[in-house]
Amino acid sequence: MRIKVQISFLKILCFFLFFSKLYSQEFSNTVELKLPIHSLTENFSLVDKSGHIHYVYKLYDHIRHLEFDENLTLLNDSEYNNTLISQQNIIGYEATDKREIRLYVSTNNKRNFTVLTLFKNALSIAKINLKLKGEKPIKTINYNNKFYLLSINKGSSTINVYIFEGKHVEKKVYPFNTEVFLNWTNDALPLSEVITKQNIEFIEPNIPLPIEQTSSPIKIYPNADNLILTLNHRREETKILILNLSDSESKVKNIPMPNLEFINEKAHRINSFLFQNKLFQVSALPKAMSFQITNIESLENISNYSFTEDEPIPFKNSPIYEEANLLSNDKTKEIEKTKKFLRKVSNTDLGIAVYQTNNILNISIGGSKELNPDMNGIVTAGILFGAIGAAVYASLSPTSRTYDLYTNSKSVYVKSLFSAQSFQNIEGNASKNSFDKIRDFIQKHDLKRTNFGNITKYDNGFIFSYYLKKNKELTVVKFE
Repeated sequence: MRIKVQISFLKILCFFLFFSKLYSQEFSNTVELKLPIHSLTENFSLVDKSGHIHYVYKLYDHIRHLEFDENLTLLNDSEYNNTLISQQNIIGYEATDKREIRLYVSTNNKRNFTVLTLFKNALSIAKINLKLKGEKPIKTINYNNKFYLLSINKGSSTINVYIFEGKHVEKKVYPFNTEVFLNWTNDALPLSEVITKQNIEFIEPNIPLPIEQTSSPIKIYPNADNLILTLNHRREETKILILNLSDSESKVKNIPMPNLEFINEKAHRINSFLFQNKLFQVSALPKAMSFQITNIESLENISNYSFTEDEPIPFKNSPIYEEANLLSNDKTKEIEKTKKFLRKVSNTDLGIAVYQTNNILNISIGGSKELNPDMNGIVTAGILFGAIGAAVYASLSPTSRTYDLYTNSKSVYVKSLFSAQSFQNIEGNASKNSFDKIRDFIQKHDLKRTNFGNITKYDNGFIFSYYLKKNKELTVVKFE
């Protein structure tokens, strides 16, 4: 009898140890913070090279800057007054090796640029000598504590990349004038006509991504010293433009799309996703879908799957989901029939998302119409953790925007698991990702209506912060 009691006690002990370990993956700190809600216009978070987390709040006439260490201890809380701030928008930011925080601001027409530097409780301002003459800005990128602005020469196929270093800007030019660019109906046109008429998404590496973001026909990926653009504006191929930031060299690769010849029809929707040096492509119409993986270095096709409306999806590791957003009262639905899945994705914006955990590739394929693109490609902000219709401003941080799209849009998709070695579908159930866990945390603590939410990539986890107006408190939570 005593042995049975001891065994039961050990079971209970193991149970509590397991769950304490599970939930010890998150810890937090809350600090008092008075923010004038109606004066705040923009905010963002970033992590510097020492692992410190910075929060910057832009108000009408001043900037508030908070710095936390890796243990989420508040190290600095500073305010910087300047009326220039109210007249310009933040288009970029970075943390330097000298522990400076730089804010790059510009007017709405992107004709004038200024850098504001926050350092040791002092604010310095410098004009940037940059004139985009005959160029159209197409995207700004904040990545790895660097700020880039991409433009294209009007009526041409030349891309320019500006790399900011305080008031100094380095320009790199990538001419693609010898390359032929075609539209959906195979008419020749300059690259500027392709890029300026499409939404462009920057893809942050190896984080969960919503279909709403990856369904963009033009995407930019950072890869070592390269920026890589993928163009899926026509059904026949994915065109890849590789811009080397070190030597200013460029390359072009054309990867044919998976065909639907087995039913003698052309695709209604196509798209791709670049993960490391593998290109994941999908072609779909209401009757069928084809999916393939290609090595972009060797051009070897390493995986292929096709199915029709009457067949089960051969790479499915989850139900077919029809997602409801975080702020609605709707519940996520499950779709049973392949036919309905194909019909829906063929009439929406088709997309693929890929990220890796251990030796498993987590792949989502589906469609969405919920993306509200920023048509000028410079700054995108929406409602993040705020009441719909209220004067709430979302974070400018790219990870925050990705999470915002992940939780506040509707899409139809299926999850798949692939081996990161063989690139073939494997058995198993798709588990919750980091964004799912943050969403569970928000729902558990009833944080859907909080203000100024920020999510930042931190090592192998994320930092999530939110502000409670009623309590005048900022809470910072680390998920590892």
